[in-house]
Amino acid sequence: MKITRATAADIDEVAESYEKLFDYYETHQDTTLWKRGVYPSRNWAETGVKNGWLYVMRDEEGNFAASCFWNQVQGKEYKDQPWRYPAKDSEVMVGHTLCVLPGVKHHGIGRAFVEFGMELRTEHYLQKVF
Repeated sequence: MKITRATAADIDEVAESYEKLFDYYETHQDTTLWKRGVYPSRNWAETGVKNGWLYVMRDEEGNFAASCFWNQVQGKEYKDQPWRYPAKDSEVMVGHTLCVLPGVKHHGIGRAFVEFGMELRTEHYLQKVF
């Protein structure tokens, strides 16, 4: 699996993955706080590409598997948490909207995206220091 920054060419697949996940939740009577047509949506994916925050994961054959936003924006929900080590936005890397296609669950994708986020944070920090 390979993670790359998303481009405009990825938006269709990302938007489709959101819909597939909504379909999965409905057919499996699962729950989510996401709302179809509201969040996440195609517009959300477009915003992610525009800001350079959206990343996609593809398998060795280039098939889409997952997407995730990585940025330094702590929403209110994050900022209000009683973190052991509080941090400013400039000191963190936050993962948002991890969407894994139902057919590829349980393949270490979530873990790979978290490790990728830690690498992004390290690279971002080093760029500021040096």
